[in-house]
Amino acid sequence: MLTNVPIKSLPVVERWDCHNCGNCCRGSIVRLDQADVKRLRDQKWFEHPDYRGTAVYVRNRWFGGGYRLAHRDDGSCVFLMDDGLCRVHAEFGYEAKPAYCRTYPLQLVPWDRFAYLTIRRSCPSAACDKGRPIREHRQRFTRLLQKNSHRKSVSLQPLRLTRRYQGSWSDATCVANVLERLLTDSHFPMVRRVVHAVQFCDLLESCKLKKFRNGRLKELVNILQQSCLTNAAVWFRDRRPPGRATAMLFRQVAAQYVRLHPGFRAEKTWRTRLFFAQAAFVFARGKGAVPAIHHGFPAATFESLERELGPLDDSISQPLDRYLENSAMSKQYAILDRSHWTLVDSFRSLALTFPVALWMLRWATGNRKPEQDDLLDVLTAIDRAQGYASLSRRQHRGTIRTIARLGELSRLVAWYAR
Repeated sequence: MLTNVPIKSLPVVERWDCHNCGNCCRGSIVRLDQADVKRLRDQKWFEHPDYRGTAVYVRNRWFGGGYRLAHRDDGSCVFLMDDGLCRVHAEFGYEAKPAYCRTYPLQLVPWDRFAYLTIRRSCPSAACDKGRPIREHRQRFTRLLQKNSHRKSVSLQPLRLTRRYQGSWSDATCVANVLERLLTDSHFPMVRRVVHAVQFCDLLESCKLKKFRNGRLKELVNILQQSCLTNAAVWFRDRRPPGRATAMLFRQVAAQYVRLHPGFRAEKTWRTRLFFAQAAFVFARGKGAVPAIHHGFPAATFESLERELGPLDDSISQPLDRYLENSAMSKQYAILDRSHWTLVDSFRSLALTFPVALWMLRWATGNRKPEQDDLLDVLTAIDRAQGYASLSRRQHRGTIRTIARLGELSRLVAWYAR
């Protein structure tokens, strides 16, 4: 179990403290284990005057079974108070909260024979590195893992590198380290780094890796790393929009991320389901007015979401840059809720979040200049995709592979970074 393996920190200082913004209590799916459910039952909320007739947890039918905390009509947790604090915490203390709520946004990422301790950047404080270094939270986090049952096993099988090559943990680490170096190379802007890494994945997948066993893979990936720096320039000389098929697939993926935005609200009615079915057709077509699937976003046309965004201030772009860098360093993108994905597929999915975030930022801000809070809300949606069924299944993996096969993932990245 993760509690029995060495825990490593990232080579950069990550910071976090709770600032009671309540963001994690709005729109989040908080799964409950048996111990959580028993604890809530023992707290006898059904006898509380403010909760009589109100379910505090419900069946988790849409997210793999089990139970989850209930939501109010506005999408907030049933225990969220007006001051941004938790009712369970206020009445029974910190230890009485569900296990996930006590550990969030801290996260363990298993890799080979150890695990990285990092943070989920869907928390605005974590996204902006506000607070104490997470090493100061480590003792409490480890204690919670030992006391509670929501633990994950370290995978015994190394990640498959590409569809044609399995490889060893040593091979996976070698490739992941190159992707980390490319995505954290401060000599280049983030858009260029992402394209470098995508080009590296393309080159790696085109190689017959079985010929590079017994330590020779390291020589190959070092050569490919240098090649991708040269090959990336073509995508920036003449930035062109993606082809029709790629654009359709991209819009459909982006619409899934919009549904994870903290301001997203949707009633679970047949009328709502019909609306989203019709909206999916419009997103595929990609012409005219964008369906108002997010009522907090201004009215827009698909054409307006292709406009140039212009340069972003560092205070706005830095949280997204840090998210991508830390995902690469922790290998978070490679192992979370994506069984049977290759390392290359998983990284391409991470790379796709970059243009998705900038597309969503265009829609969220309309004609006004983006602010940091706009980007933080978009980043919340991007980070919440971890474990979101529609973005972890075989269908999404197929979309990623199709875009890669069309050779247009780099084009998407360069185009939406204008």
